[in-house]
Amino acid sequence: MPKTVCFTGHREIPREYLASLPARIDSILERLYAAGYRTFVTGGAEGFDTLAALRVLELRSRHADVRLRLSLPYERTGSAAYRRTLAEADETEYVAREYHPGATFERDRRMVDASSACVAFYIAGRGGGTLYTARYANRRGVPIVNIA
Repeated sequence: MPKTVCFTGHREIPREYLASLPARIDSILERLYAAGYRTFVTGGAEGFDTLAALRVLELRSRHADVRLRLSLPYERTGSAAYRRTLAEADETEYVAREYHPGATFERDRRMVDASSACVAFYIAGRGGGTLYTARYANRRGVPIVNIA
């Protein structure tokens, strides 16, 4: 399998993580790059996904062979940061043109299935898509690094 990493994390980042999270992401990105990873996939949600995508773009500014792939559940508008990642991504794929139940879970499965590693920002006790994606990665044997 190609050296591809997907990211999954909470939409709401608690205040106590805001200052240190970009540096945590940068550190893991540099280690993954040194290990030969070049393609990084995010799901496009606000919060951790968008922050991870922005940090991948920063990594790409130093390493031209880095690729950012967005795997999106459906077409939508978003914040300025989201629109920047959409404009600067190397590749964007959509599960559907419009929202439908299950689109985000299908997106999560696609990201994991295309990856050989997963970086998560998961806080114990929270559910949702981050927990779903981490459990799916675990079932598929995709190693997970939780940076929360």
